[in-house]
Amino acid sequence: MKNIRSYGVLLNRMSNGDHVEFCSEITKFVRSKDLMHSEIKSLWVAFLRVFRKEEVKFMQGRVAVETKFMVAAHRSRLDTYMEIKRTVEAAAYRNNTAANEAAVVLSWMIHTYHSVMHASMAEATALLSSMADDLLKPLYAWRVELLGLGDAVALLKERNKAFRDIYVTRAQNRSERDRDGNMKKIRPLVNQAFRNFTAALDAGSLYYSLSGNGEAAAMVDETIDVINGMIAQFTKNCIRSGSMHRKPGKAMDDAAVETEAAGVEELVLLLPEVGEEPGDQPD
Repeated sequence: MKNIRSYGVLLNRMSNGDHVEFCSEITKFVRSKDLMHSEIKSLWVAFLRVFRKEEVKFMQGRVAVETKFMVAAHRSRLDTYMEIKRTVEAAAYRNNTAANEAAVVLSWMIHTYHSVMHASMAEATALLSSMADDLLKPLYAWRVELLGLGDAVALLKERNKAFRDIYVTRAQNRSERDRDGNMKKIRPLVNQAFRNFTAALDAGSLYYSLSGNGEAAAMVDETIDVINGMIAQFTKNCIRSGSMHRKPGKAMDDAAVETEAAGVEELVLLLPEVGEEPGDQPD
């Protein structure tokens, strides 16, 4: 007969990223087919169902990261626009009549899009798309090639499309996140589902051991061993990273981590689990 080790402090105090990784690692090693008893298996499936929602919300919550990519993509396409504009302006002063004439015509056309530098990101997308299409029209295409700007125009189209893809994805993620809620709402549900499942494992281990069902007991006990190993490892990881509310300072060596991990377990045994209000989890 085996029992799941205490994990209440760990679940409540780990960061959202660590929480998702912890649950994800559990799902990699625990398999439904090994959980013979229907009640235990149903609680495992219930945990899986709610955790998959947490995974989705965690990815949706990375809007700030997506925003950084979006800003970088926007700057990249504007840089390409300016490269084309400056090349055309410089060509007007070449000692080449054909290049001079091409530069005058292209400069006039490009000037009609000068507002792109001060436009909103959405407006800039439309302006740059229209400009790139214009530059590929017969009236301008041969002049673009004459000035050696064929690759630059192709790059402008490519970077404008890359920005548009990021922009659309970010908008979709934000819409889904606003509709379905966020990590603060789903994470307590995941924790409760995990508690229900581990409580069933403890009860199953006791029941199968007392009833003499050695095969079922071995399967449940193996699952308990896997989860206990994950709890121990993530407790150490979170202490090392500081997310277990350790005071910031010098890095801890392995011996110190082991000592503090043992202390956390003793604390959990003496105190009730930390309450799980929506705002308790670190980002």
